Amino acid sequence: MAFTLSPDERKIVNYVIEHGRINASDALRILSTTYWHTAKARLQGLVKRGILDWVSTKQRDPKAHYVLARRSENAGQ
Repeated sequence: MAFTLSPDERKIVNYVIEHGRINASDALRILSTTYWHTAKARLQGLVKRGILDWVSTKQRDPKAHYVLARRSENAGQ
C-alpha cells in the first residue's frame, strides 16, 4: 500500500505513526503549504482510502484529529 501513496501522503502517514495523531494545522506545517484546504484535502483523501480515521464529536471541532485507521480482526481473510 505504501507505494501507492504520494509524497505528501507519506509525510502525513509517517507523522501519524510517529506522533499517534495529526490535525489540519500539523498537516499544514509538514506539507509546507499555506493553504488549509490543501492540507485538509490530503487528510480527507486518506480517510476515503481507509488509511486514516477522523476523530471528532461534531462537524466543526477544534479538537478534531486523524489517527491510523483500525483494521478489523478479520482483515485479509
